[in-house]
Amino acid sequence: MATTVARPRRTLPKVDIKAPGWFERLPQWLTIGGFLIVMMGISTFLRSRYLSGQFWMDEAITTGIASHSLSAIPGILRHDGNPPLYYMLLHVWIRIFGASESSTHALSLVFGVLTVPAGMWAGWSLFGRRAGVMAAVLFALARSSPNTRRRRGCTS
Repeated sequence: MATTVARPRRTLPKVDIKAPGWFERLPQWLTIGGFLIVMMGISTFLRSRYLSGQFWMDEAITTGIASHSLSAIPGILRHDGNPPLYYMLLHVWIRIFGASESSTHALSLVFGVLTVPAGMWAGWSLFGRRAGVMAAVLFALARSSPNTRRRRGCTS
């Protein structure tokens, strides 16, 4: 009669990582707020490095549409099929900050940076604190600008 012996399980050693005592005494809103500000700062730095790049064709068309009056934008977009909210926001933005490449790209930068706290809130609300922190890190490090594609050598 043969006896079987269970294979020993390989487990990782448990590592107990604790924050310093002074850090644990800080209120939670302060540590999370500080983390969020740091992540938004990193996101701003990464997204603003190529802010003054040239317009791509679709960006130029968007800026052209947004330069019309607010009442004319929905009529112009009837042919394009896009919803008018972004164009209307860009119209107001252009009236305040101008129509240069840097200023129109800055609106997208603002929206991109605001995705960091929105992603953290969504992850936290749906899946817990760890998921919210991971979502904030991912949203902060994600750069989705036309200049990123251009630097990588993509043509479309």
